[in-house]
Amino acid sequence: RNLVYAVGMPPNIATEENLRKPEYFGQYGKISKIVINRNHNPGDPRRASASAYVTFAHKEDTLACILALDGFYHDGRNVRASYGTSKYCSAFIKNVRCNNPDCTYLHHMGDAEDTFTKQEIQAGYVTSGRDVLARQQQIMAQQAAAVFGAGVGGGNNRRKVGGGGPSGTGRQSGGPVFPPPTFD
Repeated sequence: RNLVYAVGMPPNIATEENLRKPEYFGQYGKISKIVINRNHNPGDPRRASASAYVTFAHKEDTLACILALDGFYHDGRNVRASYGTSKYCSAFIKNVRCNNPDCTYLHHMGDAEDTFTKQEIQAGYVTSGRDVLARQQQIMAQQAAAVFGAGVGGGNNRRKVGGGGPSGTGRQSGGPVFPPPTFD
């Protein structure tokens, strides 16, 4: 779960160089890769938009990015952010070596914690930052209850804003365009 899928961005900001800057995705954490898609609408330039798949080095930065960015309005556009999905390389599935050094697909089994069930996808845990947070909080509460007993945990956490994201690997910006990360 280190892949963010962001849609609804204005095309004028959608370059890898821009999106890596601390004013944009760079503030959330160290970025491993960015893939940009542009939807040019020649009939109505106001409807043109861009989307991006942003891979972070740390999973906690991915969640901070989704929670900060999902529902944010930029240049009058509603930017939506969610977990991106990865596919398995067909060579991996066939149990043969992949000869494509630039292959972007998975070449190993994903961790169980990084997978979504059909029910979770249908419930929106993949498509909405707020639902992602609710699901993460639910999982953390269940884990805390299992370890410490019901009613224990949380309460004294202080929220942090900015600071390079939860991992501290992001770059701070003097004037962020996208909202800064907020995390415990």
